[in-house]
Amino acid sequence: MPGLVEKIKNHEILRDFLCSICQENDTRASLGIDGVDWCNVNPEAYFKSLSSGNTPASVDCLFTNECDKHGHDHNLIELKSAPQNLNSEFASIYKKFEDTIDSFMCVKFADIYNNDNDFNIYLTVVHRMKNYDRRLLLKQFKSPIRRFNRNLYIDFQKSPYTITKC
Repeated sequence: MPGLVEKIKNHEILRDFLCSICQENDTRASLGIDGVDWCNVNPEAYFKSLSSGNTPASVDCLFTNECDKHGHDHNLIELKSAPQNLNSEFASIYKKFEDTIDSFMCVKFADIYNNDNDFNIYLTVVHRMKNYDRRLLLKQFKSPIRRFNRNLYIDFQKSPYTITKC
């Protein structure tokens, strides 16, 4: 039976939204492993391709990688390249993560992403910020998103950000 990453890479719709890099202007995230046991899907590009008036908000990248100790990890990445104050985007950032999980992972592609419980899920905003700003944001974004019978917390990382192997 093929693994989850292989299913994503071979999916008739998702394969068109695979990308090797997760970058917006000078902000970047990547997976720090080589090999074929990972993939990166762009949910934002998928929703934009539908050309519907009610496009859900979504994150920029959804990295999925196979793991040795458990099934797989999902890393949802929102890139913020502008040197703006993220406090003003508090609600929209939460909405992007919630809509990606609800509309993309649990509805549209539930047959792929919602078929087992053996996974970890991480929510990360990658931004070009100072460490002091990051500490303030972590305090503001302390409310979890409740999905998959667990509390998911948004983390903030400086760009370039490298996701490590699970």
